[in-house]
Amino acid sequence: MDAPGSVIGAFRGTIVTLGGGGFSQEGAVTPIDEHILELTRAERPRVCFVPTASGDDLGYAAKFEQAFAGRTETSVLSLFTKSANANWTCDPRHVLTQDVVYVGGGSTANLLAIWRTHGLPDLLREAAANGTVLAGISAGMNCWFEASSTDSFGPLAPLDDGLGFLPGSACPHLFGEPGRAEKYRRWVADGALPDGHAADDGVALVWHRDTEYGTSTYAVTEKPGGVAWRVTREQGEPHVIPARLLGSTVAPRISEILDAANLLGLAEIGAPSDEFDAEAEYIASGLPACTSPDDVLTLVHATFVHCFDSDGESAAEPETPSTAGPREQYVDVARRIWNLHASSSTGRNRSF
Repeated sequence: MDAPGSVIGAFRGTIVTLGGGGFSQEGAVTPIDEHILELTRAERPRVCFVPTASGDDLGYAAKFEQAFAGRTETSVLSLFTKSANANWTCDPRHVLTQDVVYVGGGSTANLLAIWRTHGLPDLLREAAANGTVLAGISAGMNCWFEASSTDSFGPLAPLDDGLGFLPGSACPHLFGEPGRAEKYRRWVADGALPDGHAADDGVALVWHRDTEYGTSTYAVTEKPGGVAWRVTREQGEPHVIPARLLGSTVAPRISEILDAANLLGLAEIGAPSDEFDAEAEYIASGLPACTSPDDVLTLVHATFVHCFDSDGESAAEPETPSTAGPREQYVDVARRIWNLHASSSTGRNRSF
């Protein structure tokens, strides 16, 4: 999780940033793609692919349509060509009617220039505020941040530009391309790029921004050992963000535990049953590092402090949390989550 900057404060919605992978590599819908569709809660989501960064490459768009056909209602927003295909449109306002806007890879710099010419950034901001899930791979990850690591100009270089929907900088393909990880760390350390996040191929960071409750972030992976980083100039060494392997049933069960506990009294004001899904995802991603019930208690309380207090500051516990409440309030919930973790982990059959 990360503290929102002044830029993100104006943005509300959900963004999924993929370091690489997804349908573009597999030729079919992958677990991360499925996760994006699940976030819409739509039975047959409307998904618009935006291949601007690739110059509206026809083969790329065809791969998207083939992967998502049947499962979704597909469309393609083209800002380069007018296609006779009924699923294609050149009207940027089309994004306002979609459940998902999925941005493809290519040149981050070109994407930003063309989008601004067509007025797309403001439309995307409006769509997200109304419930559209924004997602993207590679350049489609970079574009949402304030800056990024990109090969838009040939050799890999820092780019001090972006939409600023998310704070700081981005680095896709963390270990998928030679030199990415090392150069990103150096550019953040030197101040060429601001603090930021990196994701490997097959890994995504999911961001939820709400003007009332702040920002929550969690990582998911479609391969064992998938890595995401938080890199800051102050810390030097990257902070590894735990990523939940998709296909696990742990996060939904944690969400059920949190909902049943009604920790913050949100049920009384009509909160939906999936109110704590984002918090459950983050807790699930951190569970593998927990070796004791007290570790789980720390993780759960810190997650709620981050999401509901301190304007989304880091998960460090403030002296007087205003909404999340004291650590002691989470003991019973932590016990249930630890028992769930213990029962599903090899070699951990303890409970308390």
